[in-house]
Amino acid sequence: MGAWGIKALERDEGLDVLDILKNEYVPEHPVMDLGEMIELMKEEVMLESDFSQIDFLFDNTAMALAELYFQWKDNGKLDYDHEEAIWDKVTGFTASKEALAFLLRQLTDIKNEVPDEDGIREIMDLWKNEDSGEIAPAWLEHLNQLIDRLDSEQEARQMYIKKYWGNFIGGSDDSLNLVAFLEDQKKEEIPLSEIFSKIGLDKQNWDFRQTVEYLEFTHSDGVEMDFHFAIDVVTDLAAILLECSVSGSVNLQDLDEYNTSSRRIRITATPEEHDAMDKALADFVHAPLEYDLSEMMDNEEIQEMARDVEALRKELYEAAGRNRDYYVKAEDMKNLLPDWEGADGCIATNRITVEGCKVGYCYREEPDGGWDSGWRFTAGDESDEYMDDPNNAGIYKLNTICNDDPDIIPLLNTPAPCAFERDENGVFQQIKDWKPDEDEEDPDMDILKQCQKWHEESKQHKIIDALEAIPAELAARVSAELTIPTIGIGAGAGCDGQVLVNQDMLGMFHDFTPKFVRRFAEVGDVMLDAYRAYDAAVKDGTFPAAEHTYAAPAGVLETL
Repeated sequence: MGAWGIKALERDEGLDVLDILKNEYVPEHPVMDLGEMIELMKEEVMLESDFSQIDFLFDNTAMALAELYFQWKDNGKLDYDHEEAIWDKVTGFTASKEALAFLLRQLTDIKNEVPDEDGIREIMDLWKNEDSGEIAPAWLEHLNQLIDRLDSEQEARQMYIKKYWGNFIGGSDDSLNLVAFLEDQKKEEIPLSEIFSKIGLDKQNWDFRQTVEYLEFTHSDGVEMDFHFAIDVVTDLAAILLECSVSGSVNLQDLDEYNTSSRRIRITATPEEHDAMDKALADFVHAPLEYDLSEMMDNEEIQEMARDVEALRKELYEAAGRNRDYYVKAEDMKNLLPDWEGADGCIATNRITVEGCKVGYCYREEPDGGWDSGWRFTAGDESDEYMDDPNNAGIYKLNTICNDDPDIIPLLNTPAPCAFERDENGVFQQIKDWKPDEDEEDPDMDILKQCQKWHEESKQHKIIDALEAIPAELAARVSAELTIPTIGIGAGAGCDGQVLVNQDMLGMFHDFTPKFVRRFAEVGDVMLDAYRAYDAAVKDGTFPAAEHTYAAPAGVLETL
């Protein structure tokens, strides 16, 4: 086949790169890392570490990886017709400045025609006109574009962490202690769950309004270090996690240049932890005065911190590979509601925030908590099935939606209940006599009365749902009043029975442990050791051995 276009991925050698990735990397790496991919290509002899080792294959591979990375940057996905399903598994793409520098050096050497031992740069020679000696303009322009973008990307990563680090985020005594903790771990990659466990954040069950009494760690030099405010540590970790998502790692010296030497680390998080972090940050943004940190700051300062955290939250959400292509990026947000007073939280669908549709239908109901303005925004064409999927909507500040569609600004002071719809001319018209849909259950009904009502109506499944993660005293009271058995999970010992997920009680899952879980064994560690031993035995050929195979009856093989 050879080549059918100017891109490296439009050559047979480019398809070889894709084949290696789809078979050996993508299945286990939904978030692709450019540095890891470069190392894989070196192992497959598709790249060389020594830039003096010059080969057409190495040059083509470097260009192919750059093309892959920028396809993700431009489109938020990797789309190849020949294997669409496998590329759909990719949810993110990170790149450290070191990885970008490697590709930049390789491509710059191509442009400068650094010669091999035969005095040529084969890939450049391939694109030269035999008569004029001129490089094909379209291919050269493509090469220059890749070089320019790699240069810009690398420069942007030099001090990306400084975007959020050093003021309200990363500017406290807790921040210094966190850096000291990270430096003391003496390893390059640290799971977020491990950090939570070692300093005590796991005891907070993802609610950081008030700080647990003992949020601390003991440094390897014997010094005990404690944290004063849980939300301080969480917002700092979010900023570091964002840096790692964008750049692949973070330099500890960039976090504390006076006390910490240069060393790069990487904090990793599961998709579930990213979701939990997103919610934790959103909770703070919507009600910062409910947090113990607010006692140490005046109202203006805590509100300013909340604005910084909202921008950080949105970027972290994008970097994690979910709804990454927001219509209006965080850095382009304008303050369109400078005089707004009161709660400014709202709910909007992805049709507006991601796809860039104008608001077609919106309404305001009674607020759901101190953060909530009561406003709900849709494009107006969402189906019931679309609206039933929580991944198709999100919680935002009103200012964010105003940036998506400034036409809603004149509507915002209309008291609840109210609703508006665009007419055929694009003008909002108020829907007269509109009332929100009433819930089947009264949300303010005492939980005991609700349980009794469900019992009378034979809705036992609701009772089971009600006794998960509720105060123990309340669960005991519910159990005493009801005539049917109650089962508790995180509801104390006053229930008639208890349930615990076996993976949790046996220690098979370590990334997140709910407050109500007690591990009665550490089976997960045993399983992991067994998997590793099995993998090693298969690879070194000691399994299966003769004793694990079946012998054919005498004379059978001779007859075949």
